[in-house]
Amino acid sequence: MIGERKKKTCISARTSK
Repeated sequence: MIGERKKKTCISARTSK
């Protein structure tokens, strides 16, 4: 669960950046 949530956040942050 944590891994999936962390991955989603990473992708979101990368796209936002």
